[in-house]
Amino acid sequence: MTELTARVLLVMLYETALDAVDGRYLVNRWCRQNANYESNYFTHCIAIGKASVAMLQGALDSYPSISKSLLVSPASKITRQIRNNKSITVVSSSHPVPDESSLAAGQVLLEFVDDIDDKKNVLFLISGGTSSLVEVLIEGISLEKLQKINQYLLASGKDIQQINAWRKRFSKIKGGGLLDYMKTSSVTQLLLSDVKDDRVDVIGSGLLVDTGTEIEPDEYLSSFLV
Repeated sequence: MTELTARVLLVMLYETALDAVDGRYLVNRWCRQNANYESNYFTHCIAIGKASVAMLQGALDSYPSISKSLLVSPASKITRQIRNNKSITVVSSSHPVPDESSLAAGQVLLEFVDDIDDKKNVLFLISGGTSSLVEVLIEGISLEKLQKINQYLLASGKDIQQINAWRKRFSKIKGGGLLDYMKTSSVTQLLLSDVKDDRVDVIGSGLLVDTGTEIEPDEYLSSFLV
């Protein structure tokens, strides 16, 4: 095998690997594999995370019935095509440390789900980065405190399970808390993670689910809960 041929092969393998984990492709594949979800099934879509733009595009490809969508993403990921789509509420937010835009995104999220009645079918698309991008804080926690907490967590050496388990403690919407704000009885969630064997309640700190994670004691973090 010549050096040129080897390079072409490596590039092809690399591109194939990228395509295999592309959010748009994976959502489209799920749609094909779940034919029981008819093309007129979902009416609303909420996409949050670093891969949310691609995932949302995959949903719109498959479900023309989606009339309203909310996208929360880092600004650098948002395409002009998505921004120009009038049916999508587009919110750019902060990653990996939350800021004012993360709290603003949290309020937009609550307003969006509040407008969805119980007869609508909602598709949630959640990917890595969601924990920082959208937040509704518990009483007694300010943005400044939230930033200190996240900066500490990211530098602590804790694994993502422990990081997000602690994030849930300071949030009204994580750890399944978002369900308290929803009226609809039909929610389908697709999750995409860049962490091997990630649990469903860890991705995005579990906006819609919490299976329970034992939190390791941490004196610094506990001080914020007093």
